[in-house]
Amino acid sequence: MKYIMVLFSFTFISLSSLLHADTFFIAVGSCPPWKHGNDDEATQKMLLSCKNDIEVVTNSFSEKFDINQDQIYVLEQKDAIYDKISSTMQKVGKKAK
Repeated sequence: MKYIMVLFSFTFISLSSLLHADTFFIAVGSCPPWKHGNDDEATQKMLLSCKNDIEVVTNSFSEKFDINQDQIYVLEQKDAIYDKISSTMQKVGKKAK
């Protein structure tokens, strides 16, 4: 049984056992661009903050659980949609078999 972790809006979900050596990590983050209305500067700061948050969380989990870089998948902003999340989950599922 393989170990898969999914990060949805920085919520950690464990789908399998921590004891297995093969660990995969999917980080999904999306900051809604409409949150600050027409304030482009605030929107850009929020988008940068979101990107930085994903990087910090991904690096932290990678180090803590000794996850290989080729087993980490990051989907942010325009990639954080159902179709891409689903296809990434399927790809990871095939690799985890």
